Order: sequence, then structure tokens, then C-alpha cells
Amino acid sequence: MKCFGVLLLGAGVLSIVLAKEREMTYDAYLNELNRVITQEKNAREGIAREQGMIENLRRQIAEIELRIASVIQEQYAILGITEQDVYNARQQLDAFRSSFERFLLMTDDELLARQQEVNVQASSFSRLKLKRVCMLRRVAILVNDAASLLLQVKIRVEGAHARPAVTPLNALSQYTVGKSGSGRNLWEIAGEMYNDQRQWPRIYRANKKRIDRLFERYEVHSGDGMIRRPQDLVVPGWTLVIPQ
Repeated sequence: MKCFGVLLLGAGVLSIVLAKEREMTYDAYLNELNRVITQEKNAREGIAREQGMIENLRRQIAEIELRIASVIQEQYAILGITEQDVYNARQQLDAFRSSFERFLLMTDDELLARQQEVNVQASSFSRLKLKRVCMLRRVAILVNDAASLLLQVKIRVEGAHARPAVTPLNALSQYTVGKSGSGRNLWEIAGEMYNDQRQWPRIYRANKKRIDRLFERYEVHSGDGMIRRPQDLVVPGWTLVIPQ
């Protein structure tokens, strides 16, 4: 009986039993052997129960997945769409999102230059939104995300159009500096031309090269220090260009 029981337990249990054999009676040994056998049995039964629970959960998950697939197919049937339609819509929406994000990274001038492209993208996006596939919830979420980006793009475009235009220096009128009376400095000329003397820097920038060059000559040959800034140097008889 003793050898038969040891063989059942295997090599690991055998080493434990042999180590304790010298210290216990035969009855104590049998009790210890039964206890170990019982522990092993309980452990195997516990493992079997856990495996049973795992298999049961797997079956439940499979059933739920089948029900979900069935619901999805019902939705497809109601909307008259296929899984390929969903895939195509998602691909298109990803492309729209990338385009709208790219527009938002542009400067106002770049955005205005690409407005035709913005309009084309917006029209294509509007057509996609009308498709039945966009009524599917997981597609509708992507549509809303892309629509939010497009709205930001449109706001940027409107803001760029509303921005005051910067008049190029080739769109000019002329002003001849008088020899006496008003118009003897840029401040007064700005008051006459713009009805706002604070606009004198516009006139200075349009005539900067000429004024700066003369100021350099003035500093070298005159040196009286009466004129300290080039923008204060205006010569009677000059014809200045005036940005409009």
C-alpha cells in the first residue's frame, strides 16, 4: 500500500514523504498521504471548475457577438448598405479630416489662395453626408468630427476675407511737398491724405529708400543734429508716393 500510494503522488510528493518517513508513525504517514491526496484532488476540481467558467464565458461572448453581428446586419438591411459601403465612407472621412486639418495649419493668405480647393472639399463632404451610410452611428460620429473641422476652416476663411487688405506699394498716388505752409512733414501730409496724422508711417515706408539715402548724406555733410530721424527729413518740391 505504501509504495502504491507514493507512486501515485509522483516524484515531488515522494521526496516529501521520504524526508518525513523517519519522523512519523505508519498511521501518521497514511494521514499525511491522504491529506496531500485530498489537496491534489481539490486543486484539480478547482481547476476544472475555473475552466468550466472560462468556457461558459467564452460561449456567452460568442453569443453576444453573434447578436451584435445580427443587429448590424439588420441595420445594413434597413439602410440598404453593405460593409464595403461602411469601409469606403470611413476612408473618405479620414481623407476629409486630413484635408481640413491641413487647411487649419495654413496662414490666412495661403487659405485664401486655396479657397477654391476648400470649396470643392466642402461640396464633396456635403454630398457624402447625404448618403445613407452616414446614418450609421459609428459613421455619424466621424461625420460630426469632420464637420466640426470644416466649420473651423470656414470661419478662418471668412475672417481672412474680413481682414483689412494691405495695399501693395504699386497702388499709389502722388503728393508734391510744398515749399511753404502745410505739408512740410510726413505727419501733416498724412493728415491731408488720410485725414489721420497717425498714418504717417505708411508714407515713410513707401518712400523709405529715398528718404533714408538723403538722410545719410545729410548726416555726413551737414552734421548740425537738427534732424535726428530719417522720417523727419522731407524736402520741399519732393514728389512722394502715397499708398491708397
